[in-house]
Parts: sequence; C-alpha cells; structure tokens
Amino acid sequence: MEILNAYHDFLNELQSDENVITVSLVGSASDIEEKYFYKLADIDLFVVKKGVENFVREVVPHEGFNFDVSYIDIPCFEKLIKKDNHHWIRLLAKSKKVYKRNNEADDHFNKAREIFFDGPGKLSDEDVNYYRFLLSNRYDDVLKRGDREVEGDFMANIFVHEVIKIYFKLNNSWVPRDKKLLKIIFEVDIILYELIKASLKEQDLNQKIKICHDILVYVLRPYGGKLNTWDKSEFPI
Repeated sequence: MEILNAYHDFLNELQSDENVITVSLVGSASDIEEKYFYKLADIDLFVVKKGVENFVREVVPHEGFNFDVSYIDIPCFEKLIKKDNHHWIRLLAKSKKVYKRNNEADDHFNKAREIFFDGPGKLSDEDVNYYRFLLSNRYDDVLKRGDREVEGDFMANIFVHEVIKIYFKLNNSWVPRDKKLLKIIFEVDIILYELIKASLKEQDLNQKIKICHDILVYVLRPYGGKLNTWDKSEFPI
C-alpha cells in the first residue's frame, strides 16, 4: 500500500538522524494496525530528539501523504510531564513506540502512563460546586436567548459541548479530545448520549432549550443539582 511505503520511508529518514532518540506514533495512528493507515487523514509522530529547542512541530508532505511531527528534547519532555498537560499525557500514555535508539526517554514515557492510568484525581467539594454553578449559569445564558433564534441555537450548542467536558471531570475521568467526545459518551452513558443527540438534531429553539435543561438536570443530579448562588468564598479563576 502506498501509504505504508511512504510511512516506512519517512520513518527511515527519521531513524537516520543520529540525534533522534525515539519515534512514537500518537493519536489515531497509535490505536490501529498499520494496514489501516489508509483510513487516516495524516499520521501523527512524536519524536524525542537531541538539540531541539523547546517544542517544535511541522506537517510534512511526503510521497503524497501528510506526517504531523512533534519534536522535543529530553529537558523539555521532562517539563511537559511535570506540567501535567492532560492532552499530552493522554497522547503519550497511549503512544506506540516504533523506533528507539536508547533508553534516555523511557522514564518520561513511563511517567506519562503512570499519571494517565492513575486518573486526574478526585475533585474537591469546592470544585464540584464550581462546576454546578458554572453549568447552571451557562444554561441561564441559553434560556435568556430563547427569543433570538441564531444566537440561542449557537449558545445552546456551546452549552452542550461544555456539559460534556464537565461530565468527564465530575466523573474523575480524563476529558477526551473534541473529535472523540461523542464516541466516548456513547460508550459510557447511552442516556446522556441520546439527550445530546436529541439536542443537536432539534430545529425548534424552545424545544432545544428544554432538552438542554434535561441534560443539565441529568448531569448534575448526582452532585446536588443546579447551583445558582455562590456563598462568599474562594472562587476558581
């Protein structure tokens, strides 16, 4: 297959650079076998390399296919792990190593996997109340625009997107990438998925707002429901 030839040719180019320590597949390419690479829009690679200043990224067209390559050196890699960047922790934990010159980067990959599988940690009561308050106010913003069709529809869609992300946080789970949010919701909570699907398909704004309220009630019910007031206390910023 042409894409496999292009992939292996590009990988050989990376391996020929003596400064390259490891090359890993990340993103969708790390989840599938090589024979299915033809289904991908591009192939994402994470390259640990000596002599790279900070974090460098490029999209390289090679033999008719795009390779999205991120380069990082060991000191910057260490900072990335310590920063606990959820996006990269998830990608690195699920990465698939396809080339390794030595063991210099092993500890950092192992740490990323450890952080990922330990989970993001349980939210404090203050954090839970903050998300209750935030979503309640976001819903009120939608409700106030019930007589403005375009703006109301736009705000309702933003609300649903935000609810999904906060749903994962409230459940002490890593928040998936946007393009996988609905897929994961379908797998873990079919009731919420059906509510979200109904809201996205609904053309009537008033009915859409009612569905948004159902979503709000469903997501917040285990945590005490809506919260429209905030007692004087520290507030997350």
